[in-house]
Amino acid sequence: MILVTGGAGYIGSHICLELLNAGHAVVVFDNLVNGNVEALRRVEAICGRPIAFQNGDLRDPSAIERLFSEYPVEAVIHLAGLKSVEDSVRRPLSYFDNNVKGALHLLLAMENAGVRKLVFSSSATVYGEPEALPLSESARTGATNPYGRTKWMIEHILQDVVKADPSRSFSDHGPVLCQVRMLNESPLIPDFEWLERMISEETRAA
Repeated sequence: MILVTGGAGYIGSHICLELLNAGHAVVVFDNLVNGNVEALRRVEAICGRPIAFQNGDLRDPSAIERLFSEYPVEAVIHLAGLKSVEDSVRRPLSYFDNNVKGALHLLLAMENAGVRKLVFSSSATVYGEPEALPLSESARTGATNPYGRTKWMIEHILQDVVKADPSRSFSDHGPVLCQVRMLNESPLIPDFEWLERMISEETRAA
């Protein structure tokens, strides 16, 4: 079973759809600040398969610990978090509280449950003002707003986790921890082909 945090949002519900179509069982953990449980019901109707759902906040350690005790989670796709650049400038503490603290509680719960596979949904905002376009994974990072800095901080937390235990980086079955830096929109790729590509990459990694 795959846990999708923030799975009731736009991208999260599409990832759930792809996971179900690929034969995976899915549980969603979402506080519904940016999501809607109706999106999950629509995915269930399309696939004809159920999605387990728990309404909860990653800042509540007992809630996420309880989920891992109730469901046989084997991998996690972490999408949950506040996501507006403009709002983060007005409310930076809320973004560090939600995004960074939430990620830490998730990682600790995964460690306690023995779950090692994680796909982290980062953001191209970690690059700040790009030195060249198009962006590449190797481009220098330099977030210029609180939202981007929360993603940058979580990336570095994951890097430190891998340094402490290199076996978390790769196993016989491929990457154990990986991150996807997403653009909010990609006008160079028509329609939603960019979203389908990203979902495909995330579901393969999980």
